Amino acid sequence: MMLPAKMQRIALFVPKMRVNETIEALGRSGAVQVERISADFQKLLLPGGLENGDISKYAQLFRSIEQITPKTESDYILEFRDIGALLKKAKSIKAVEKLVRLNRRLDELNVELSRLSYEADMADRLSGFNHDTKILNGQRIMSFLVSGEKPLLDKLSADLSGSDGTILFNINQSIIAVVDKSKREIVVSAAQKLKLKMEAIPLMAGKASVVKKHLSKNISKLLRSKRSLDRVLRKVSKDNFALITAVREGLELEEKKNELAGRMGYTDSIAVLEGWMPVKSRGDIKTAVGAATNGRFILQDVRTNEIAPTKLENRFPSKLFEFFIKFYSLPTSTEFDPTFMFSLAFPVFFGLMTGDVGYGASMLVLFGLIIWKLTSKKPTFKVPRRIARFIHTIMSNHALLSLSKAVLPGAALAIVFGVVFNEYFGFHLPYTALFNPELSLATLLLISGWIGVFMVSLGFVLGAINKWMVNDRKRAIGRLGWLAIGLGITFLGLRILSQEPISTSDFTSMASIGAVAGGLAIVLVSEGFESLLELPSIISHILSYTRLIGILLSSVILAEVINTVFLGSLSGGIAIAVFGVAILIVGQLFNLVIAIFESGIQGARLIYVEFFSKFYTGNGSLFSPFRISRKHTAIKSREVHKTLKA
Repeated sequence: MMLPAKMQRIALFVPKMRVNETIEALGRSGAVQVERISADFQKLLLPGGLENGDISKYAQLFRSIEQITPKTESDYILEFRDIGALLKKAKSIKAVEKLVRLNRRLDELNVELSRLSYEADMADRLSGFNHDTKILNGQRIMSFLVSGEKPLLDKLSADLSGSDGTILFNINQSIIAVVDKSKREIVVSAAQKLKLKMEAIPLMAGKASVVKKHLSKNISKLLRSKRSLDRVLRKVSKDNFALITAVREGLELEEKKNELAGRMGYTDSIAVLEGWMPVKSRGDIKTAVGAATNGRFILQDVRTNEIAPTKLENRFPSKLFEFFIKFYSLPTSTEFDPTFMFSLAFPVFFGLMTGDVGYGASMLVLFGLIIWKLTSKKPTFKVPRRIARFIHTIMSNHALLSLSKAVLPGAALAIVFGVVFNEYFGFHLPYTALFNPELSLATLLLISGWIGVFMVSLGFVLGAINKWMVNDRKRAIGRLGWLAIGLGITFLGLRILSQEPISTSDFTSMASIGAVAGGLAIVLVSEGFESLLELPSIISHILSYTRLIGILLSSVILAEVINTVFLGSLSGGIAIAVFGVAILIVGQLFNLVIAIFESGIQGARLIYVEFFSKFYTGNGSLFSPFRISRKHTAIKSREVHKTLKA
């Protein structure tokens, strides 16, 4: 839980004729991150790969076909013996050529419909032009429809009045500008300066009303053709989409297998693969490869100074918070995985800073609805497009889902703290709060300070253990020196705040001074003089945790102000009361939004900066094993023999 999975670099030796089966077995196990062969092996081996024939060509073709084909649900599974059989099946699907032809024709119809629709719209807007539209375009002239606010159009008319090579017609609160092609830039520049919209008028012949009528008939004819084409396309898709999807999946997986085979090395009879695996997966890999090679393989550990990739092993509910760790920086495989500690601290910090039953319950409902929206396969409520677009500029649906799940424990604790503080949207129920945020401010600040001492001290302890685990004994002792300094300064500060004298006869005073002095000596020896620059940060990091109460107090006071205004409005007239209700709703929503963002951002910041900085390095690389997941395909038999290039 506190450490990533223990990783081991391995070399796998298999018969050359069993490479395909081996790769398939490794892909199904999903337990090996395949790497390039190391330099020592490369000197002894030859490059190679599986003969893939037309795999890439047909995989790209079937990807394109699947994207343009109307989707249909199917549980169809295509079984094939080898890549030759799969390619033969791919080449035999005559519907592919037909689908390409149908979609090409559909694209042509859409382009033509778009052109005719634009011309019909333009003809409609030229309805006030009582001349033959043919005169608007010719070998030497072209025309634009200029639209915008009337004062700006009048300004354009005045600017171009009498301009050589330009004729203006006023129609339907717009201007038709007929210009000599050689003078086009003059008109365009004048319109752009006034920020007017200019649209080129296409070639037409006849009065605008006649042109529109003719275009409408052509559009109707094209729409009928398109509907007929859509019916044919849906019919062909219904008959072939499942097979196309299965073939596409099979070809893509063969592409992946071929790419992996290219990373391997070969002799005349042996294929060699190197990669990383979790130590606990050794048994599964042996079983899978043994079945694929009839037991003819060698699995050997490889000594290396490389840092292994990181595979996190958190269980629910800690796994919900991996999003925050990956967002900050993935741990290396040799240091603590802080996900578990984050999963404990963040909900407490979030709930404490929110500290209101109403806000906590509202968050549970809000983020519960978001989770339902993002995970439900059935249609749910609609989110306004502008709000959805704004959210997607900040994060993806996956990130939003992860964040929503991680906030739920904090929202639940906000309800608990709200009961402790007797806060219900800033209102109070008739019972005595265990802690009143305003009346018990000094006590709450002291508690937050001790939380800071605990978090900073724990960070130094974890830092010492982490350094000791990687045999950096000197810096491990240095972390303990910082711990002594932090605790010494804390107890000295408490004596000063309580106005107690610092005396040589007082044990606490002397022990605190001794801790600071001893810690400084240890730090100077283990980390050097420049490390003392970190000294001021110890005090600031501990005091930084008082923001837990500062943010809570600001939310409580703002809620009370909003409620006071609302209650005061009830004694006025109906209009004042309605205004008061509006203030209550808008104000509480505003305070809720602030609570979500402030509690979330500041809660994460206290862990990232004040806690992680004491022990966490990060910059690990994510373990990315080779995986094969078949949904629409299946291999008939493993008795497949492939020719290799070498």
